[in-house]
Amino acid sequence: MTRDERGSVLPLMILAVALAGATVVLIGRLGVAATDRAAARAAADAAALAGAADGEAAARALAAANGAELTRFETTGTDALVEVRLGTARAEGRARRSHGASGGSAGAGGGGAAGPGVDARLAPAMRAALGRAGQLMGGDVPVTGVHPPGLAVDVPAAIVDRLAGVAPSAGLCRPSADTRPTLFEVCQAGSGGP
Repeated sequence: MTRDERGSVLPLMILAVALAGATVVLIGRLGVAATDRAAARAAADAAALAGAADGEAAARALAAANGAELTRFETTGTDALVEVRLGTARAEGRARRSHGASGGSAGAGGGGAAGPGVDARLAPAMRAALGRAGQLMGGDVPVTGVHPPGLAVDVPAAIVDRLAGVAPSAGLCRPSADTRPTLFEVCQAGSGGP
């Protein structure tokens, strides 16, 4: 190596490190955007179910419980259409009230606590989350206990694994999976849920 060639590797190394750093930042931003989009979709679905079951106030409350902001709420007949914003992501959700439900007498979407035998102690957000879980599981979600103020429930041990598989998409979290495996609650913002 001649005296003129010394140090010519240093600028190349600086360029390589800068490109690697920019790539890491870009991948991180893409990951955050993808996570926000998924969480916004889950919040929109849950808010639509709550809105179909109990109106705009319930949709707004469930969107907020999932860390999102309800930006639009429309009803047409038995359908509820919502739009939510979470960070920079926006998502729409649509749900249809079934079983002639209105104002919380039954719920949206054919499942569990959202069906005709709804427990009046359940909060609208929990009715919506259980309704969504029932849709995803293809059947009712039986509830063995309701914890005040209606945002947490116990379910039979026989369905815990199936429910745990769909819980994040339904807006349900397991706060004590190791010590109380049958306990599910409506996910709150920052709780590690959807």
